[in-house]
Amino acid sequence: MLTLKNYTISEWINKGSNQSNRIGVMAIDNRIGMYINGEKVDEVVDEEDHYKEGFFGLYINRNWTENLSINVDKVSYWTCLL
Repeated sequence: MLTLKNYTISEWINKGSNQSNRIGVMAIDNRIGMYINGEKVDEVVDEEDHYKEGFFGLYINRNWTENLSINVDKVSYWTCLL
């Protein structure tokens, strides 16, 4: 597993009980954009083609929130030619 971006606090995350958040990642060439609830929050550039191919997965860390419960109800991906 490789980490694209270390944990950072974001104003775009809906906090509190019974909240939903939509997380997105868009890779175009060597640029990888990260989105929270439709807002682009960061972008990394893969200068050395580490992420040219491979797999993706979901990793959830609850170190900052006790009794955190997470439900993932949909994971999707699309490929397109630009």
